[in-house]
Amino acid sequence: QFDVLLVLGKTVGHKKYINSVQRAVSQMRSGVPIVLECTPSQQHLCQEYPCHFGAGNRTELKAVLEHMKNVSVRQDCVDKGI
Repeated sequence: QFDVLLVLGKTVGHKKYINSVQRAVSQMRSGVPIVLECTPSQQHLCQEYPCHFGAGNRTELKAVLEHMKNVSVRQDCVDKGI
C-alpha cells in the first residue's frame, strides 16, 4: 500500500497528453492520494485538484510532499480526485 503516489507528466511523444491523464485518473480511482505534476497539457486537471506542483518545480514538489504528511491533506486529495 502506498501513502502517496507521485505521478509525473510525460513530456515527449505523441501520446504525452493521453497517457499522463490516463495514469492520473487510474490512480485517483484506486483511492491512492496522488501528487500530480502539472505539465502545460494537464493544466485543466490541476485547476481544482489541490495536490499538484508545477512541472519541474522542485521547491513546489517539496512543499506539497511536506503537506502530504498530514493525513487529512491526503484524504482531501482522495476526496477531490475523481
